[in-house]
Amino acid sequence: MQSYFKFVSSSLFFGMVSFASADDLPVYKVGLWQSEVKSANMPSQSTKMCLDEATQKEMPGMGENVMKQQGASCTKNEIKKSGSGYSLNTDCNFNGINMKTTGTISGDFNSSITMTMTTVMNPPMMGMDKSVTTVTSKYLGACPAGMNPGDIEYGNGMKMNISQMKDMMKNLGNLKKGGATN
Repeated sequence: MQSYFKFVSSSLFFGMVSFASADDLPVYKVGLWQSEVKSANMPSQSTKMCLDEATQKEMPGMGENVMKQQGASCTKNEIKKSGSGYSLNTDCNFNGINMKTTGTISGDFNSSITMTMTTVMNPPMMGMDKSVTTVTSKYLGACPAGMNPGDIEYGNGMKMNISQMKDMMKNLGNLKKGGATN
């Protein structure tokens, strides 16, 4: 379950809060970004992702699709410009657990971005009734040789491209429905 939450957290970050439309948030500077996901209840996770403009157009909605495939439904998915940053507010049901998330996004999208989210779960999930997650991301420069747009490298050395991630989530959804994975 921990790796599922880490995956969703990093997907949400790189999808820049999945419920936001591509017009709601600025575009990341093209190149290599490193992200650190920290939560009091889990070990931190570090990822690096190579981004170009085409990859960024694919990302919004990806986290939402992951959640839908896992049985989540949301009645509120809001992101609003707030001062020099953004505020977010969601209200979702995940397999009988109500999850309300509030948070902020700040940064210039050229050198750094910070997203802080507080999620309240009712009833508690795995003994947790509240989770605070901070995602800090910084621009590292051009993507290195051998790393293509959409490539993600996790701190444990695992590498995948967002197209592989989308296929994996599609297959997970098919398994959940009792279908074939191709």
